Amino acid sequence: MKPKIIATLGNMLGWTTIADSAKWIGSMGRRVSPFHRRNGREETFDAAVRRVGADAQSLTANRRNFAVVATVHGLATVAACGFSVSAFLNGGNGLAWLGFAAVNGAFAFTFAFRHWQIRTQRLGSVAEFLRDASRFRSGR
Repeated sequence: MKPKIIATLGNMLGWTTIADSAKWIGSMGRRVSPFHRRNGREETFDAAVRRVGADAQSLTANRRNFAVVATVHGLATVAACGFSVSAFLNGGNGLAWLGFAAVNGAFAFTFAFRHWQIRTQRLGSVAEFLRDASRFRSGR
C-alpha cells in the first residue's frame, strides 16, 4: 500500500518530470559553464569560404549588406537610447526602449564583426575586432 501511495503522490506532483528537467538543466549547465575549456573550429578564412561555397562576388555583397545592416541597427540603438532618456526625463518608464536598444546594439555589433571578418579576410576574435575598432576610432 505504501509504495502505491508514494507512486500516486509522485505522479500527482510530476516528480519524474521534475527530475528529468533537473537532469536536463544540469547537463545544459555543464555544457555552457565558463569553467570548461572548449576547442573551437581551427580553420582559416579561405577554408571557411570553401566550406560555405562562397565566391568573391558573394563575399563583396555580404560585406556591403553587413555594413548597411550594422549601420541601421546602430542608428536604431542610438534612437532607442534617446527615446529611453526622454521617457525617463519626462517621468515615464523607458525600460522597453532600453531593451529595444540592447537588442539592436547586439545586432549592430554582430553585423559589424561579420563585416570586419570579411574585410580583413580572417576569422579573428572579438578582442582583435575591438582592438582594430579602437585603433580606427583613435586614428592610429
